[in-house]
Amino acid sequence: MRKLPIVVLAGRANVGKSTLFNRLLKQSYSMVSSVPGTTRDFHEGIFRYTDSTAITLVDLPGVLEGDYLSELAFEKSKKIIEKSDLIVQVVEARGLTSTDEEIALYLRKFNKPMILVVNKCEGRVDLSDFYSLGIGDIVEISAYHGLNVYQLEDLIFSKITGQKFEEPTPIVFGIFGAPNVGKSSLANAILEEERFIVSDFAGTTREVVAKSFRRLGKSWLLLDSAGIKRRKSYDKELDGLSVSRSISAMKAPMGILVIDASRLVTHQDKRIASLMIERTGASIIFLNKKDLIPHSSLGVVYNNVKSDLKFMDSPLIFGSALTGESVHLVLENLKDLWEKAMTSYNKKDILEAIRKAVSLRPITVENKTLIIRNIRFESKFPLEIDIKSNVRSDLVPKSYLRYLINTVKKDLDMKGINLRMEFKD
Repeated sequence: MRKLPIVVLAGRANVGKSTLFNRLLKQSYSMVSSVPGTTRDFHEGIFRYTDSTAITLVDLPGVLEGDYLSELAFEKSKKIIEKSDLIVQVVEARGLTSTDEEIALYLRKFNKPMILVVNKCEGRVDLSDFYSLGIGDIVEISAYHGLNVYQLEDLIFSKITGQKFEEPTPIVFGIFGAPNVGKSSLANAILEEERFIVSDFAGTTREVVAKSFRRLGKSWLLLDSAGIKRRKSYDKELDGLSVSRSISAMKAPMGILVIDASRLVTHQDKRIASLMIERTGASIIFLNKKDLIPHSSLGVVYNNVKSDLKFMDSPLIFGSALTGESVHLVLENLKDLWEKAMTSYNKKDILEAIRKAVSLRPITVENKTLIIRNIRFESKFPLEIDIKSNVRSDLVPKSYLRYLINTVKKDLDMKGINLRMEFKD
């Protein structure tokens, strides 16, 4: 008898996973309670879609922030997630939490197909924040009332059976930068429509706003974020919330850093660039407002920005969102990076590149010459690598790890790919 596909329901406590589990199985199989953390064990059942099509549905224990037992139970779920064919993360419509973000980040490391279910949608819901999790398929439901549950069932089985879904999973990218550098203008230029409000007044964009579209034979999801101010520049509580959401949106797979070419690169520009390296899977730089620069100064401006942001190692496009110059290169570069990240890097090549870098610059740690034993992919995109060696991980200097990252990126032509590596015991 052929083994049934496994679909897991995951998420923090009290978002309605057990209610959804019972709704899909059409029975009161899992305990439902308003007390967070009620489900501490796995619940499993057979969900029949048609007479000839069925899956094994697993309700994982809810993660309760600060509760050691629930976190431990979720860690024990790892083996089930590894065996699964599809992950359904459930969140609550009232808003995204840091725990939701941490769970999404953890689940994405398994490189499984994912669906995001926004539960308790009894009214109108703004989904813009939820797109920052980088999960392309999002379904609004009310598990309690049964709203849109049938649509969710259809999506689950379209993923499992491999049948074509009307809207393919989009490539998600965000536009980031300091206030008033032209992020919304660039978003409008990419979309070729006046979708986002543009103003000379810094801070016009307060929320992370999402827009889907098709171009270059791909489906895309664009996230236009609020300008990221320095903390001491916050003048209202709303500023802090806007900045927090913009930084959260950096967990999108890809990002564009927008720089104002009419001024010098600022400390804040560099801070945002560093955040993007830490959070996004790949990134490019759009040097905006080229139309404001005298022709004789273009080369100097370009070279200065390239030098100031050389640590970012990303393609640099010099153009103008206002006139449209070079805007077409943005999606072309993102598409190239996406396809390269998805297909070009395998364990063997990266392991060989790391060992080659070590041979070029050997290091001794506690009278031991560093030897790279193996690596493990923590995540494919963003590309996160765990390194196993013959020395204690905490004794390898951070500067040497940076050397390895830079050397491997250069060796494997990873320009724009934000490679992250860490030594593990």
